[in-house]
Amino acid sequence: MNRKFLLIFICFFLLVVTNCKAPTSTDFNRNNPNDPTFATFTLSPPQTFEFEFKSNKSVLISWEDTTNYTDGYILKKSLDGVRFFLLDTVEYPALEYLDESKEITADTRYSLASFRRIETGLNISDSLSLAIDFGSMELVNSSYTSSPSQLELTWEFTSGWPFIVEVVLFAGFDGVTYLDTLRNGETSFTYTFEQDFEDRFLEARAYLLEEELENPADDSYSSRVGAEYYTMDYLPENVQVNVVNENEVKITWEDNSDFEDGYEISRKKSELIQAGGYTIIGELPQNSSSFTDTQSPFSGVPCNDSVKEIRYSVRVTKDDTGTGFSGLRAYLNC
Repeated sequence: MNRKFLLIFICFFLLVVTNCKAPTSTDFNRNNPNDPTFATFTLSPPQTFEFEFKSNKSVLISWEDTTNYTDGYILKKSLDGVRFFLLDTVEYPALEYLDESKEITADTRYSLASFRRIETGLNISDSLSLAIDFGSMELVNSSYTSSPSQLELTWEFTSGWPFIVEVVLFAGFDGVTYLDTLRNGETSFTYTFEQDFEDRFLEARAYLLEEELENPADDSYSSRVGAEYYTMDYLPENVQVNVVNENEVKITWEDNSDFEDGYEISRKKSELIQAGGYTIIGELPQNSSSFTDTQSPFSGVPCNDSVKEIRYSVRVTKDDTGTGFSGLRAYLNC
């Protein structure tokens, strides 16, 4: 009887000990899938991901993380927007990283992921991606003043990136003239010139990097602004042609400029009006407003469909520049 009782007691004791032992880490993880130490736990990435330009072309990357189980962060970088390389790992609680590499392109991107150390290695979250927006140059003011004759450009930058600004001038047939390169955050440029009859276009171009400025392509600049000087505003106005008779044609106009050297009058007459060029028949001083052609204007001009036709050009000049009206027609019945 005692032996039977003893066996029952031993079995009961073993049953109690087995059922009451402390749970292992594996048991805990299996029963608590939200435990951050579990390998299949979904680790959240940081909540925000931002950048700020600092001095000397460095970029401060910062983020926020409201979780309390992150051990650190994996920061990667891409210079072409596609292929990423490891930039660094940052240990929590640090929430920023200063990239002083100066390795920058227009396609620069960063990626950021959280990580937590577990028994089997690292549990890594999904990545956040951050494209660097370098901003642009935006026009503030574009103007021309005549006293003195100046084109003025004023602009602003929409970010703190230290753009390099190249100022160029387009004028007449000379093509592009490079006027200056600005590297100190300057936001205005004034070009002074002697007023004449040559169109001008002043342009400021913002470049992201020195390499783009040294090896420019047609579209290598980031953005641009411009100011214009058009001589159309100073053409003679109300130009009229009056045929007095076969030997006299009078041309009149309104002087619309105060800086010209004078006027140049040309005439075109040939057997075929479409052929040949104009011949200068008169040169007038500044502020002139009329010219009378008494140089046998219709002599030698054939009669076509009972009409003789000649053409005139009135050109206002300054130094080697000039502009005006051409193709003014004079008719005489025949």
